[in-house]
Amino acid sequence: MSKKIILLVGSPRRQGNTMTVSQWVAEGATAAGADVRLVDVTKLNGIGHGCLSCYRCQKSTEYRCSQKDEVTELLLSLSGYDTICFATPVYFFSFSSQLRSVIDRMLSLIKYNGAGEMQTPLRCSQLALVATAGDTEEQSGVDSMRLSLSHFVDYFHLPAVESLFFGSCDKPADMRANVEARGQSIAFGKKLAMD
Repeated sequence: MSKKIILLVGSPRRQGNTMTVSQWVAEGATAAGADVRLVDVTKLNGIGHGCLSCYRCQKSTEYRCSQKDEVTELLLSLSGYDTICFATPVYFFSFSSQLRSVIDRMLSLIKYNGAGEMQTPLRCSQLALVATAGDTEEQSGVDSMRLSLSHFVDYFHLPAVESLFFGSCDKPADMRANVEARGQSIAFGKKLAMD
């Protein structure tokens, strides 16, 4: 059975560097036999609404955010994927606000049983990060995103995060013409499909 991979792309620039790299990653994963879904989260109804901290999701028996929008439907679908890949430009040393709102609402995907043990419908075997930035890796803040996801994988008892980063990105047309970046992205997609 082929691996199921979802790429959650959180770039408001629909033809920007992050989307280009994400499409190449999807191309590589598909070529390696994976079933790939690429979601532009910036287009989802409700993307501007982060977690409300209402805790209705924790009082319910369902793993469901209480907000009625497309983000909730997306979250419900995540349990069907082996790999969840977060793709984002680095904005002020972190994820884009659009992607951050999806990540924050993943609180609805956990519950604690009577023994205090965390339960989740997520069956993913790995998380991945694709990030682009205008600055270098050292100066961009991508390490803060990797650290954030490392806490996530510790909490959910998942393997270490795979990541792909391109820094010093400028014009999207330059990225689209970058043969080396395309090759690295396709190879990364293939690796996600094979791991």
